[in-house]
Amino acid sequence: MATVRLDAPLKVSGQAQYTADIDAPPQLYAAYAVAGVGHGVLHAVHTHEAECLDGVRAVICGRASLPLTGILLEDRPILATGRVRYAGEPIALVVADTQQQAEAAALLITADITPLPVVNALDEALRAGAALLHPELAGYAKLVEDVYPQSGTNIASSYRISKGDSSTAFSQCVVVVSIPTTCRNQTTSRWSHAALAPCFLQTAG
Repeated sequence: MATVRLDAPLKVSGQAQYTADIDAPPQLYAAYAVAGVGHGVLHAVHTHEAECLDGVRAVICGRASLPLTGILLEDRPILATGRVRYAGEPIALVVADTQQQAEAAALLITADITPLPVVNALDEALRAGAALLHPELAGYAKLVEDVYPQSGTNIASSYRISKGDSSTAFSQCVVVVSIPTTCRNQTTSRWSHAALAPCFLQTAG
């Protein structure tokens, strides 16, 4: 028997109300100002012009006292503090009377950033001598027990799973196909929820 979704008629007819559709004055609106470099030392964020724009109520920048967030480790600042680690990382938050005012003010924010070497792919990040995105990796608080950050690397956690005798199993196979794979974020946004989303197979020829 087919399951009847109670919200289906509203969604397919365009009548469903989402959070962004709710207007509850005197609500305020927010927009991020983001970093334009992939990796660098963040020296200063200049917000004066944004703060002077009509309708702007506040501009918030990162600071060391703000808590860190994350999934496995507390390794993500709410707003970049001292360092930016990817292009588009939020460096300030503008709060204003309208969304248009917030976005306009965010575009007026500039930052002093000294660029650092970047890593653009998984294999680059794992190489010896690669630029470290989190030099303080070993000092982050763990949010789960079974996470094992490797200090001095870009590896947040490493697991080794061994079951059975793979060498013997492969030796008994009629055909063994080996396909190296790479996962590179080429066609999906940086918010993809699983590494498989942007994966593609790259054959050895």
